[in-house]
Amino acid sequence: MSDFSSNSEFNRFRKHRFVHEKRLRSYPAVKLCRLGVSNALRGTGIGSILLSFMIRLYSRSSRAGCRFITVDAYQSAVPFYAKNDFLPLSNRDTSSYTRMMYFDLGTMADDGEDAITSRKI
Repeated sequence: MSDFSSNSEFNRFRKHRFVHEKRLRSYPAVKLCRLGVSNALRGTGIGSILLSFMIRLYSRSSRAGCRFITVDAYQSAVPFYAKNDFLPLSNRDTSSYTRMMYFDLGTMADDGEDAITSRKI
């Protein structure tokens, strides 16, 4: 909750993303610590392929027991994560060196197998 400037900002976020939640103060997530691609392979789509693989892995498997994939993205990588459907957690870190972003795996559960295998890369 420390990522939000106020309780009301947290509540707006929570009510929008978790319609039938149990009023949790934290949510199960997997943190993606570092994802990098060699400069020689930059622009080839390999980063999106790897990210798509991780999203499919965690959306199909309940072993991790998570709902989100989170990342502290460097500002230069924010467009990459946004292109891959990650959303900023708050607006407080727009001028920071890194930006907290998340991907909601719950959106994959409703779309079915076809949406998972046809993710854009």
